[in-house]
Amino acid sequence: MAEESSGVLEQCLTVLRSAKSDNEHFAALLLVTKAVKAEDCSTETRHKIFEAVGYRFINRLLKTGSTPQGCPEHIYKSLAVAVLACFCTDPEMVVHQEMITKVPDFGQIVCFQPESPEDVTTRSMVDDCYDCLFALMTTPTGRSQMIDSNTVSKLCETYWSRHHGYCRALELVVALCSQCGKLIWKNNMDKWHRLVETLAQEFKENKDDGKFELCEKITVVLLSAMKENVQVGPWSSVVYHELSSILQSKLGKSQREPALKLSSAMVDVIGVSWALSDPQNHKFLLLLVHLTCIEVRMMLEDQEYEQIVDQSSLLSSCYSLLENTIHYMTVGPSMALDDRQILQLHSAMVGAFNAVIYFLDTVSKNPVVLPSPVIYASVRVLGSWLAEETTALRDEVYSILPYLLRVGHQSFKEKKELTQTTNSGGNKSPEPVITNSVEVLRFLLPGLCHFSAEEKSRCHDNYVRHLSQPDRVGGSVGDNTPGVQRTSGFHHCNTANTSIR
Repeated sequence: MAEESSGVLEQCLTVLRSAKSDNEHFAALLLVTKAVKAEDCSTETRHKIFEAVGYRFINRLLKTGSTPQGCPEHIYKSLAVAVLACFCTDPEMVVHQEMITKVPDFGQIVCFQPESPEDVTTRSMVDDCYDCLFALMTTPTGRSQMIDSNTVSKLCETYWSRHHGYCRALELVVALCSQCGKLIWKNNMDKWHRLVETLAQEFKENKDDGKFELCEKITVVLLSAMKENVQVGPWSSVVYHELSSILQSKLGKSQREPALKLSSAMVDVIGVSWALSDPQNHKFLLLLVHLTCIEVRMMLEDQEYEQIVDQSSLLSSCYSLLENTIHYMTVGPSMALDDRQILQLHSAMVGAFNAVIYFLDTVSKNPVVLPSPVIYASVRVLGSWLAEETTALRDEVYSILPYLLRVGHQSFKEKKELTQTTNSGGNKSPEPVITNSVEVLRFLLPGLCHFSAEEKSRCHDNYVRHLSQPDRVGGSVGDNTPGVQRTSGFHHCNTANTSIR
């Protein structure tokens, strides 16, 4: 039976290859659809059909403007896209150069709007285009072509115009933001602003669980922006008021996490000043920091390493918020907090960083756990804290100093190797390099300088032994550091001349 089907297919392909007119091509294609079932079509068979159809025929279908009398307006385009959508299901064929060159056509077609609910041809054509674009989006070449051909602008226009398939358009944009970052907005920041305005308004109007799905999507779009070109508009106030209301409500885990991620993204893109939008009321920022500190403690104190890694996205958002807040409190304008608020804020942060130290101490004793993004992020945020606050948790920090140096040195080596590879032309992709490490040593240096002025830290046996091994840290450190007294920068907090004691 299989041999018989194969023989019929070969006859159909022969007719398809020898077709001299479009009518013969149509007839041969119809024969192929009758002879082969999609579920029984192997990769080899798809390739044979693909080559037999030929792109010249498909190109003519895409470019032909006129249609036979009585036929739907886009019947030829619909047929061409349907054929391409079938081939896009094959991972090998989706990266074919001829398929890549069709991305601009797909971008144009997704903007088509069916003239009526009965316009099945246009709706089917647009749906097939999205199938092709989603398949292409999974490949670096496809993503690059979508960026270069300005397809992102077309998808954004489709979304805010509410054309057919607009939800899939947003999914594609969010996926591209996640994969390619700011590259997709290089010449499209006006589209970014319009998209964020539309999402913020939808975020305000949505009153069901979809509100929290929007949290996640807005977060991805925000973090893909070129921060230097972001213009704060009404959308930021809308998001502020909505998140303020959400975070003051009783929330479940599935609701709290996206809200915290979006809050962190807003602070990262706009600054801590966004959380202080109401100059008469700092409660939102205080609440946000407290909830973040509690979240950090719950993740790092009560879970196994594998569980923490699974929540690395939320953890990194919390770390980012803490880092930005510490920076703002030490170099930003006065927050005019009262003594009670300062003590509460400091106490919450001490609890969070005690959890960070506990986590690092735990993994340092497990030889199976190697430096990972979660560990690098934890060391980095701890370094930001130690740069300003060296009095709280001092003894706890002493115990993990050797491990901090090992992680710092390892990240430095990895960053150096990555830089050398990039400079030598090893990375040809236009997309940003995704690396498992970040150079955390420079975040540790300010805190280490402060500790070097303290007798106890300089005399710490493990610390000195680690620093004195050139093969591990690149040289030894003498004991002649001037004994300069260090006052914690965090203690000043720029808070109306009030310090934490």
